[in-house]
Amino acid sequence: MFMAMAGYNPDGAITFWQRMEARENQASPPEFLSTHPSSGTRIADIQRELPEARKYYKPR
Repeated sequence: MFMAMAGYNPDGAITFWQRMEARENQASPPEFLSTHPSSGTRIADIQRELPEARKYYKPR
């Protein structure tokens, strides 16, 4: 939501996290042992929230 309010297209977040997911190390620890959500979890969360975030996005 904050990204969209700041003028960034929220749809770009999915592409960003897909690139991050492609770079993740195969030997990364399971998500429950990590301090951050996995890229896959982030992508799913963003997709769920996109309809609401798009309401705040106003291209400059």
